[in-house]
Amino acid sequence: DWLTPTAVDAQSGARETPEFHQRIDQLSNSELTSGNSFDPFLDQEVLPRIVSLVKKSKTTLWASALLFSCDASTKPLVDALIERAKAGVDVRVMVDRTLQLMQKNNCKKEFSGQGIKLILVPGMILKGSALHVKLWMRDLEEGIFLGANLIDIQVQATGFNFLFHDSGMNIKGPSVTDMAQRFLEIWNLYTKNTQQIGSSVSERISLKLAAERTAGLRGADQYLRWFQLPKNERPKGLCRVVTQERHLGRERVSQTVGEYIKTAQSRIWLTSVRRDFHQTLDHPEIGYNQILIDTFSKAKDEGVRVEMMFNAAVNPYSVYSVPNTGLPARKFGLKDRLMQMHLNHSTDKALRDGADFFEKTNLKAPLFRAWSYFSYSHMKNIMIDEDVVITGSYNPLDERSTDDAEIALFCQDKELSTKYSQSFSRDLVNSIPYPLKSQITK
Repeated sequence: DWLTPTAVDAQSGARETPEFHQRIDQLSNSELTSGNSFDPFLDQEVLPRIVSLVKKSKTTLWASALLFSCDASTKPLVDALIERAKAGVDVRVMVDRTLQLMQKNNCKKEFSGQGIKLILVPGMILKGSALHVKLWMRDLEEGIFLGANLIDIQVQATGFNFLFHDSGMNIKGPSVTDMAQRFLEIWNLYTKNTQQIGSSVSERISLKLAAERTAGLRGADQYLRWFQLPKNERPKGLCRVVTQERHLGRERVSQTVGEYIKTAQSRIWLTSVRRDFHQTLDHPEIGYNQILIDTFSKAKDEGVRVEMMFNAAVNPYSVYSVPNTGLPARKFGLKDRLMQMHLNHSTDKALRDGADFFEKTNLKAPLFRAWSYFSYSHMKNIMIDEDVVITGSYNPLDERSTDDAEIALFCQDKELSTKYSQSFSRDLVNSIPYPLKSQITK
């Protein structure tokens, strides 16, 4: 029965109080909204969901991605974007410059002259960090939060064919207005004056924010009313959208995640793309990331069950040689081989550092367990107790989590938590316990 969260009365939990959310408002530069509705999805559904959203757009179609490859795998999406732009929809796409230009199919040719506004945001080479915000939004009405990149090894994944296992979520409600506001801010920060989002769209967003506030769907003025209600009468879909930019509040998402984790009373389940365990002077036995420290402490001192899922030892440059993936064989140049060597070395080091860490935690906190998914898991989800889901582009337990521009959705909704928990449980069945140091031959 270890898959079943312990029944705990969350009424007494810190996150069930107006004071907690007012403090998070200040920390995260966000506010809690109600009445959001969700439709999560996995793997091969990524591309059809985005294409469907694009085709429904009538006035605006805004997108942000780390990486967007214009090839055979993404052609339906590219065609839909071009069609909507030619129909007069305001189509805007942001991608990270460094990674976008490193790939062969970087979309510059496909988008040129098609009416699509494309920004290549200065990336890792110039800034030492990436634009890792991943979202799609149409008409200020519907949005998609993503962990996935728009490349073949993601959009063709099934979760079992050794490609990038990942998730996403359609959302409607006040959180979409917040997505639009955040996109507008980031876009206008990086674009030239001639391509900035105009005042008319900004006014539409402001009017929506005001109408939602008047309707009692957002803001600190509603917190006391919401949390004074019996649990079964509280509004559903309580969510906040949090972003961090690389030079302004760059740790905002990380700090907000940490505050939510501290409220856990029964369980913390999370998935992480990377497994780097850097040593620190303050916590040499724990690792560098405060989230890791918090979850360890919860399991050790408060009896919270912590289940963490990491990747197996597959990297982006090895999946092209794995049979039965559906991917064409790829010719490797010198750049590809150097990157593959770097990733293999990083994976091997992370495996050994993690094994050392979990050897120690196994003795101190038996309710803290780590798992390795059988293939490449690109999931970035956190579930706390029976009602909290945190999802988006943010990488927990990754050295990039405090360096990159990120977006995350924080929701308190029991039905949504159940859906994410079911997916996590399935992945646990296809995972093995993370190896301990004593189990690895040197």
